[in-house]
Amino acid sequence: MLTYLDGNQLIDQNAIHENLLNNSVGPFPADLGKNINYGIYDKSTVSLIKGKTYTISCKSNGNLFGKAFDATANTSSFSVYFYTPDHSNYFQVLGNSKGNSLTFTMKNFSGIWVLCMQYNGNPTNDGNKFPKVEQVKVEQGNKATSWLPSSQDLADVISKMVTGEK
Repeated sequence: MLTYLDGNQLIDQNAIHENLLNNSVGPFPADLGKNINYGIYDKSTVSLIKGKTYTISCKSNGNLFGKAFDATANTSSFSVYFYTPDHSNYFQVLGNSKGNSLTFTMKNFSGIWVLCMQYNGNPTNDGNKFPKVEQVKVEQGNKATSWLPSSQDLADVISKMVTGEK
């Protein structure tokens, strides 16, 4: 649906999809302090429903790809996983990759999942050799749209503004 004001298109509501990932701003670094090449971001959660199609996208100077992890691969690429909050189950996001977006169908069970990113290359590399990833968006459907904070992220910002918290 298009929204107009005085004959000028303001917004195409079909082009805007809600960001389902809470705490999506980032950055999302590898945990080099533990000498590992991945990060599990316990506060970045998303509710996924089995059988639904989603697209994950991000802003990055590296490449998101949807194939099995390869530690010898180009260090400018990374893979995405989702873990259950207790880290007892996980799955790698595999699907059709386009630049820094990846479309997948949820094959695991429905529920809350935690974001994890695994960076390709040797974990002893300094942080500058891993891609910088931020503004991650998970949305329903098979098309990536512009990043927006999740509704929970917006509520948190407004709450902090009202209370004067930084």
